[in-house]
Parts: sequence; structure tokens; C-alpha cells
Amino acid sequence: MQDFEQKLVEELISSNQFRPEFLNRFDEIVVFRPLEKPELLQVIDLILAGINKQMALQKVSISVAADAKEYLVDKGYDPRLGARPMRRVVQRAVENLVAKQMLSGSVAPGTVIEITLDDVKHMLDGGAGASSNSGQPVAQDYA
Repeated sequence: MQDFEQKLVEELISSNQFRPEFLNRFDEIVVFRPLEKPELLQVIDLILAGINKQMALQKVSISVAADAKEYLVDKGYDPRLGARPMRRVVQRAVENLVAKQMLSGSVAPGTVIEITLDDVKHMLDGGAGASSNSGQPVAQDYA
């Protein structure tokens, strides 16, 4: 790793991208690798756990199908930007869908809102691949 750091610093200096005085101010170089799908699915799970924590006040929870989570990863991950865009994709697909359901009055306390792949596709793609339930998640009352 020390060898890599030295080569990188030399390349940055020789290419005139940075002056040696500037590079000398850095204590260490940290190299990041792109996230892989299992890690991205964990990020989705963390985002959904945050949503469920917020929904707990209304005694409502959401459950997103595994294939829908994978679709969210595929739609939201950008190797250049990392996992940050996934938050916006989850907001558009999951949070907006849940908000519509809650505003329509079809979600009662104690409900688990089941979100399928077709529901996510409907929200993100504007109906492409939408299921017969017209993008309406299945709400199950467990109260």
C-alpha cells in the first residue's frame, strides 16, 4: 500500500495536477473500492429500517420484496456517485407509494404495507411492468 501511495503522489506531481506543497499537507491516502451488490442490499435495508422507524409512530410498517430491493439497487446505484442516489430512488419508489396510501386512508394502524417489484417498477418507470393491482401495495392488517 505504501508503494501505491508513493506512485500515486509521483503521478500527481509529474502530471502537474497538484503541487508538491499541496500534496505534502495530506497525512494519508485512503483508497476506496466500489460497493458490491450484497453491500448495496445492506444499504437498502438500512434505508428501509429508517423508514420503518419513522412509520412506527403511526403504527405502520413496510415490507419490501427481495426482488424489489434488487431492482432499487439496480436503479439507484451509480459507481461514480456511490450509494447516495439510492436514497432518492427509495424515496421516489417506496416513500411516495406509502405516502399515497396513507393519504388515501387505506392504511390503518397495525398495517404492514407489502411492496412488490411491480409496485416499485410502477413508481419508478411510470407504469412499465405494473401489476394488476395498479401499483397499489398490498396492505395487511395485523392489529
